[in-house]
Amino acid sequence: MSTTSSETLNVTPFWSRIARFVFFFINFWLAVLLTLMSIVSVAMMENPFAFLGGIMMMAPTGMYATTEWFAYYRNRRSLEFPLGILNLCAAGFVMFGLITTIGEELLSEEPLATEFLFGFATVGLVIAGYLAACGLFRVLPIARARRRSSSDTTAA
Repeated sequence: MSTTSSETLNVTPFWSRIARFVFFFINFWLAVLLTLMSIVSVAMMENPFAFLGGIMMMAPTGMYATTEWFAYYRNRRSLEFPLGILNLCAAGFVMFGLITTIGEELLSEEPLATEFLFGFATVGLVIAGYLAACGLFRVLPIARARRRSSSDTTAA
């Protein structure tokens, strides 16, 4: 019986390679941009809060960019799962911020700023949706492979 499915040959499908490149490109360059912004805010030292924010953001965004680069260009597939988990955690964090901000706006005594709410909700949902899609793209295939390999070992 000869099957030529991508699962049997262990070949990544074309659309999967394209999506992996797009996710890498966006994630890597945004992490590099955030790292550079952190370095600039530390170097300028105009505001103590910006300085502290730059200090706190510099290492995580730099490490994320480095890990993203290793996962894609060095083809370290073992880094895909942790990066996917980080993306899913970031999506949850964005959704938490979105829900709390909308809740605060709805419960405030000031008049409702519908333009702000619509714009903020749109941007927040796009960012959370992107992060969730990126995280699920990375986590689901690995989780399926682990589940399949564990069921193969228990059946044998």
